[in-house]
This record gives sequence, C-alpha cells and structure tokens, in this order.
Amino acid sequence: MNTRPMAPAPAPGVYVSLDELAQLGPAARGIGFRSRQPARSVLSGRRASRLRGPGLDFDELRAYQPGDDPRAIDWHVTARTRSPIVRVYREEKERPVVVVVDQRASMFFGSARDMKSVSAARAAAIVAHRVVDAGDAIGALIFGDAGFTALPPQRSRRQVRRILGLLERYNRALGGDAPADLPALNRALEHVLSVSTHDQLVVVVSDLSGIVPETTRRLATEIRRRNDIIVLWVHDPLEDALPDVGEAVLGDGRLQVPVDTSSARIRERFVADVRARRAQASSFALRFEVPLLPLSTAEDVLPQLRRLLGQPERRLKA
Repeated sequence: MNTRPMAPAPAPGVYVSLDELAQLGPAARGIGFRSRQPARSVLSGRRASRLRGPGLDFDELRAYQPGDDPRAIDWHVTARTRSPIVRVYREEKERPVVVVVDQRASMFFGSARDMKSVSAARAAAIVAHRVVDAGDAIGALIFGDAGFTALPPQRSRRQVRRILGLLERYNRALGGDAPADLPALNRALEHVLSVSTHDQLVVVVSDLSGIVPETTRRLATEIRRRNDIIVLWVHDPLEDALPDVGEAVLGDGRLQVPVDTSSARIRERFVADVRARRAQASSFALRFEVPLLPLSTAEDVLPQLRRLLGQPERRLKA
C-alpha cells in the first residue's frame, strides 16, 4: 500500500493552519463592524459612523402626517414642541466587506510571539467570520510576492472556508529567502478600486510596507469616494527599538545586510526610519479619516481586536 508523507505541522506563530483559522469563529463573538460601537471602541465618535450593518437606522424627526403609524410618535419631543412628531427610520442595505490581506515576504518577520504574516492571517479570519455572522457578504483579496487571489463578496459559510483556505496557502508559501514585492500593496488597492461598487467596507491588513505617497494617496482617495476603509496595521516590537545584540543580519524584505547593533548611532537611525514610516502611515490615515488600528505581533490578535473594536454587553436571558 502506498502512503503519502504527512505535511509537517505548522510551527506556532510561524505559520497558520486551516483548523486554527476555523476555530477563531466562535472565539471571536462580540467583535463587529456595526455603526453602534461601544464607547471604548476606536470606531465610536461624535459623528455618526458610516460603518453599518443590516437593520433599521434612525433617519430624522418630522411632523406627524396623516397615515403615519401612531407607534412612531416620539412622545418626549411631542411634549416639548406641543405638536405631534414622529421618528422616521430607513432600512439599511447589506454591507459587503472586502478584506485585503498582506502575505508578502516583508510580513514574514516576528521577534516576540508571532510573525506579522500570522497576525494578519488571524485578523483576516476573524473579520471573515464576524461579517458573515452579522448577515453581510464577505470578499477577499489576498496578495503575496507572486501575485494575488480575489474573491467577490458572498454571504455564506462556504465563502468563509474559501478565504481561510487561501490564507493558509499564501501563508504557508512564505519563506525567508524570497524578496518582497513592495509595489504589490498598491496593485492590490488598484484591483479593489477596479471591482468595488458602492458602500462597501474595505479592511486592509498589512504592515503598510511599500506605501508610495502619491500613488497610494490617489488610490485611497478613489476608494474612499465610494466606500469606507479600515486599516489593521500589523507591527512588531523590534521595529520600535533595535536591541544591542552585536553583529546581526537585518532585512527589509528585499535586501539583507550585516549590521553592528552595538552602535548606538545605527540603532537610533533604525528607530528613526521606522518612526518616519509609521508617521507617514498615521498621517495618511488621518487625512482620509481612515481608522488605523495597530496590531502587535507580541500579543494574540483576538484580545487586541476586542479592545480596539469593543465588545458589547451581553443581554441577560429572561
């Protein structure tokens, strides 16, 4: 009898598995992208959020007109104005979500708990699970150094399974010897722009390597005219402070060079460069009113998303 050798199990924090990503669904209950975010959510604010889900959304107060449903009368406002006032609601449409996931060589890096590529894959899996749980359609664009795969939004568990399978395949294809295709980020955004319709939510999960100010700004502007964007920015603690470990080999996804980390000047230049790129990304997000949610590789993605997006209070059963 012929037997096939079993594929090696993925090393925790280095690669993901399909089973691991599938199990994130039940564990991620309570995380969502609805308009009514808890007060501690970074998506809450003074202005009404455009990040919405299906259902009824308050539209306006207006004077009562013959034929209006008496149950829609706002009695508090009516008492103040001494004239019958009704609350008008509008039905919200399905909110398709497209998750754009970075699996380039620049993401195959981690110094603490997980690789950036692993954190990104897990975050994208949580998005896919939660979007379908909320009754919306989920699509995906997963890109690496050799190209990308795009799935148009669909509302089904089978679609979530497809996305998880692609995440596993792209993630397991990563290695330490391939150069990163930094322009791939903009190519991914170009494809999203070419196929997106209106009122979609685009969730970008990336370390944002390869931002080209003019090109990326143009793409973001065009996408934002018709849709919303959230950026889950994946970063590693080593990018905040380069430790003194003597001679080391560092890379940016394209080149690898020996570096003497005992030099304070080199460490300072490294940190300054990382901070400059971070400031560029933050400025970019602020200018276009794009929520920039930082995800650290030093901690599990799930509790980070719970803190950032908030977890609504559970209703008590009667």
